[in-house]
Amino acid sequence: MDYSEREQENGNGQPEKPTEDEDAAAKDQAIIEPASVSEPPPMENTEENPSGNHPGQQLEHSSERVSLAVSTQDDDEEEEEEEEEEEPLFKYQRLEGHIDKLFQNDNASAFTTSEKLIALGTHNGVVYIFNHRIELIKRFRPHSATIHDIKIEVAEQFIATASMDGKISIVQLAGGNDVFILDLKRPMMAIAMEPLYHKHPSKRLFISGGLAGNLTLHEKGWLGNKETILHSDEGSIWSAEWKNNLVVWANDTFFFPMDLQFTRLRAYGSSTSTHIKK
Repeated sequence: MDYSEREQENGNGQPEKPTEDEDAAAKDQAIIEPASVSEPPPMENTEENPSGNHPGQQLEHSSERVSLAVSTQDDDEEEEEEEEEEEPLFKYQRLEGHIDKLFQNDNASAFTTSEKLIALGTHNGVVYIFNHRIELIKRFRPHSATIHDIKIEVAEQFIATASMDGKISIVQLAGGNDVFILDLKRPMMAIAMEPLYHKHPSKRLFISGGLAGNLTLHEKGWLGNKETILHSDEGSIWSAEWKNNLVVWANDTFFFPMDLQFTRLRAYGSSTSTHIKK
């Protein structure tokens, strides 16, 4: 008989107290069957954490998004810099007309331009003068071998050439028919006229150089020619230029500038300094 049946049998309606045996049995039953643990209610979503993630996880995800955004921005900046660093395409136009006919039987070996003229020297020793519309102005042959250097005077009145045949030539293009040819007996590689060559008919200056290794200053006057060796004994002279008072040339070893006003030179890459040789 359980506790509820005893309560019903009690006439006065008062519950009957359990006996000592029933108390002991109840305690044993509690030890054998552990009380069930109630589970905590699930965490409700709030406005501060709508995803339900841990705050640390949210911070980590946020950092990843910021890092990704910064990385994307850096990539865009690098792409923009690469686009800015691209070199422009080289624009050119092929010379046509008489140029095509020239290269059918000969090849250009020297080339120069001025404000209005284009000059070509060829392997056959021929000089061609064109305007910038590639119209042939003049053709002549001062040499019998390859022309290595060709120069147009600033005033465009004279043109000078140096050739493998050992000769240099200076031919007047405008204002007269002066033709000067000098045979130096050794292959010539470079020539340069003084900037105002046309203004000094009684004393015209130019420099020349070649495989003999001498850079020579020439003075062409009414009474003859005078030669002064500016430099020698350091290899062949391959190129030369003359601007104002400054003369510049190059050989196998050095690049030399010289101020003719002070007749003194210094070689780039060398500590030596010498005077003009008379």
